[in-house]
Amino acid sequence: MLPSFVPPILESPQQTLRARILHSVIGVTGLVAISFLVLIGVAQPATLSRALPAAAFIVVMGLVLLRVNQTGRTQLAAITFAAGLIALMTAMAVTAGGVRSPGVTMYFVIVMMAGLLLGERAGTAAALACAFLGLGLLLAEHADVLPPGIRYSSTTIWLLSCLYMSLVLLLLRLPTMLIRSAVLQAESDHQLLQTMIENTPAAVAMFDTEMRYMAYSRRWLSDYRLGNRDLKGLGHYEVFPEIGEDWKAIHARCLAGATETREADPFPRGDGTEDIVRWAVQPWRKGDGAIGGITMFTEVITDRVRAREERRSLRNQLLQAQKIEALGTLAGGIAHDFNNLLAMIGTNAEVGLRATKAGDEAWTSFDEIIKATTRARDVVRQILLFSRRQDSVRRPIPLLPVVEDALTFLRATLPAAVELRTALDPAVPHVSANASQVYQILMNLGTNAGHAMREGGVLTVRLDQVDVTTTEGTASGILHPGEYVRLTVQDTGAGMSPETLGRIFEPFFTTKGLEGTGLGLSVIHGLVKDHGGAVTVESEPGRGSTFRVYLPAARTSPVDLPREEAGLVRGMGEHVMYIDDEPSLGVAMDRALKLLGYRCTFFSDPKTALDAFRAHPGQFDAIISDMTMPSLSGLDVAQELHAIRPGIPVALTSGISVERTFDVASSRGITCWISKPATLEELSHALDLLLRDARKSRQ
Repeated sequence: MLPSFVPPILESPQQTLRARILHSVIGVTGLVAISFLVLIGVAQPATLSRALPAAAFIVVMGLVLLRVNQTGRTQLAAITFAAGLIALMTAMAVTAGGVRSPGVTMYFVIVMMAGLLLGERAGTAAALACAFLGLGLLLAEHADVLPPGIRYSSTTIWLLSCLYMSLVLLLLRLPTMLIRSAVLQAESDHQLLQTMIENTPAAVAMFDTEMRYMAYSRRWLSDYRLGNRDLKGLGHYEVFPEIGEDWKAIHARCLAGATETREADPFPRGDGTEDIVRWAVQPWRKGDGAIGGITMFTEVITDRVRAREERRSLRNQLLQAQKIEALGTLAGGIAHDFNNLLAMIGTNAEVGLRATKAGDEAWTSFDEIIKATTRARDVVRQILLFSRRQDSVRRPIPLLPVVEDALTFLRATLPAAVELRTALDPAVPHVSANASQVYQILMNLGTNAGHAMREGGVLTVRLDQVDVTTTEGTASGILHPGEYVRLTVQDTGAGMSPETLGRIFEPFFTTKGLEGTGLGLSVIHGLVKDHGGAVTVESEPGRGSTFRVYLPAARTSPVDLPREEAGLVRGMGEHVMYIDDEPSLGVAMDRALKLLGYRCTFFSDPKTALDAFRAHPGQFDAIISDMTMPSLSGLDVAQELHAIRPGIPVALTSGISVERTFDVASSRGITCWISKPATLEELSHALDLLLRDARKSRQ
C-alpha cells in the first residue's frame, strides 16, 4: 500500500507536476475527510452509519486513483476523483434533508477542485452537473419522495464546515503551487538557456527588437575578437559600427518575421581583414506569439574554407603532377621508339654515303640526312633528360655542356617576347652531380622565369665560380665555406612579395593557379640540398627575381679515358649475332656490319635467337642485343647466352642510358654498351673493343 503514496515521475516536468499535485490533493483530501468523519461520528453517534461507509468509500477510491495516477493517467484519475466525490455527496444529501443537507455545500468545493485540477472547461462541466443534481434533490423534496433525513447537531454542522474550509484552503494552495512551480521552471529554463547559449560551440547571440544584446555565447566573443567585454544591453551596431546597410536590412526583415541563412558569406572587420562566416538569423517569439527580437547563429569558417580550398588545390596540383609524370613517361617511350627510327635512318644513310662518291648528288643527300640525324639525336637526348629517365648517381661532370643543352631546349619553350642572355664561364670546375638533375634544376628555374615574363622581359643565365668564405644562411639551408660553381637565373618579371618568398619552397605551393603544380621549386630545393649545395633568392614586387644555385666544386676531376683514333675500325670476318625486335633496324644493321667487315645473322625474336645459339654456340664470335624487347630484356638474353657459353662477348644497345642499368650489366659480365642511334664509327670502335680480347687469344 505504501508505494501508492510515492509521487510519480513522468516523461515531462509538466506532467510530473500535475500528477504530484493530484497525488497531494487525493491524499490530503482523504486524510482530512476521514479525520473529520471520525470526529463527527464521535460527536454524534447516530451518524456513524453514514460516516463509516463514506470514509471507506473515500479510502478505497483514493487508493485506486493514486495507483492510476502513478501510471501517468492523471486526467482520468482527476475526473474520476471529482465524479466520485459528487456521487458521494449526492448520496449523502438524499438521506440528510435534500438541498438543505450540509453535503450539498460540498458541491462548491468539488467544482473548485475540478476547475483547478482539470481546467476551466472541466470546472464548468462539474458546476453544471452539481446544479442539475441539486435541482433533482429540490424536485424530489417537493414531491415528498425523499426518506426522512438525519438532523445534524450544531457540533456536527460545525465540524462539516471545518471540513469544507480545510478542503478550500487546500485548493487555494494549488494556484500558488502552480505559480511557484512555473516561476521556478521559468527561472530554470532561463538559466539553462543562458548556460546553453554561453557554452554552445557556435557563435550565438539573442537580441531584442531594438537590436540590444540579451544573451550571447563565449564563442561569439572569441570569434568576433571582443575579449571579455560585457555586451548585455549594448546595441549591436554600437559594438560593430562597421556593419553595412545590407546586414541592417537583413536584421529588419528578420524582425518582421523572416528567416535568412548563408552557407558562406564574407565578413569585413574593422581592422581591414575579412573572414568567411556561415550564419542564420531568425526571430524569436514571446509567449503570446509576438516577435521579441532575433537570434543570430554564426560560425567563422575561414580556416575551414581555406583548408577546403587548399585540399582542392592540392588535389588539382596532384593531378597536374601526375599528368606531368605521365608526360615524362610518354616522352621516354617516344624517345625510345624515335631512337630506333633514327638508328634505321642514320645507319642506312651512312651505308649509302660509303657506297657513293664524295660530291655526287646522292652523296650530298646522304650527308645531309646524317647531319639531320645527328641533330635529331641531340633533341632526343634532351627529351630524355626532360623526362627524367635517369637515376640519382652523381659523378664529377662539367656543367657547361649540361647548361648549354638545357638552354637549347629552354629557348624553344620561352615566350617569344622574352630575350635570353647568357654569361657562361667555360673554365668553371667540375661538380659532383647528376646531369639530368642539374638539367631539371635549370629547366624549372627557366620555366618559372618565363611564366613571370609573359608580356616580355629579359632572362639572364650565368655560370661562374665563387669562393664562399663565411657560413651563410639561405632559404634552402646553410651555405658552408668552400669553392662552388654558381648557376644564376635572373628575370625581369613581376617579382614576389615577402609572404610569397617565405613559402616558395613548400611542396604544392604555387602562384600559377591550376597551371602550376607547386612542385618545381620544392624539387629544386631537394635536389640542391641533396647535392650539398644551397639556393638563394632575391625578389621584390615589380623588380623581378634572382635565383642563385650553389653546387660544391668536385674535389677530384674525372679521369679522361683514352680517345679512340678517328675513322672506321674494320672487322676480320667475325660472325656477329644481332638481336632487335625492330626488323627494319635489323636489316640496316646487317648491311652496316657487313660493310665493316663482319658476317651478321639477325633475329627479331630473342627466344629464336637463343635457340639458334643453343644449337650452334661455336658459330658466333659476338652478340649485340637490344636492351628493351617485348618478351625478354637484353639483360635476360645476356644471362642465357653466358649460361650456354661462358665468356661469349655480349654488347647491349639502347637509346636510354641509365647508370643503374650499367651497373647491373657490368655485374653480369657485359662490358660494352652501344648507344642507339650509333654512327658507323662508334659501332666499329665498340665491336673492336668487344672482340679485342678474343682476337688476342686467337693469335
